[in-house]
Amino acid sequence: MGNILILVGSGRREGNTELLARELARGAEGAQVEILPLAGLQAAPCLGCDTCMQRPDHSCVQKDDMQMICDKLAWADGVVMASPLYFAGISAQLKAVLDRLHSPIKDSFHFKKIALLMTAGSPNPASFASVSLQYETLVRHFKLESVGTLLVNGMHGKGDVENHPEELERARTLGRAMSQAI
Repeated sequence: MGNILILVGSGRREGNTELLARELARGAEGAQVEILPLAGLQAAPCLGCDTCMQRPDHSCVQKDDMQMICDKLAWADGVVMASPLYFAGISAQLKAVLDRLHSPIKDSFHFKKIALLMTAGSPNPASFASVSLQYETLVRHFKLESVGTLLVNGMHGKGDVENHPEELERARTLGRAMSQAI
């Protein structure tokens, strides 16, 4: 089996997104799984300077945790983007990482499988419409194959998902699918 990296873009540690990420990891039997919470890491927004395009190693002029994140992405055979939905999109923490990957550095990654795990406080499933479009665009742009999505709404309070065993099982099922796909 291969390696799965779960990028957790929640600013709140031990929240619903991270709890579901752990369940996904439990379901990914046989795979090496690393959960990387972006909270507390420094990944500054892209400057749009295109310096990475000219440098032979495609490194960024910003010196932050992105090099470590890129090293982990280079290790991965599959990636799961996990984020709460705050307002019509993925979290700022995860968005900053994705924006910084719009560089030739992305060509050094070998993973082709990706999945999306999202939580939202809103009880309305339509809340995920814009982020679903963003995810589909990312999959096409980076020429990836989506293994699946887990979109869980109505999880407003910290730990709410623990009272929903069906959602925890859906996370484990996505983990199994990811481990079988890589």
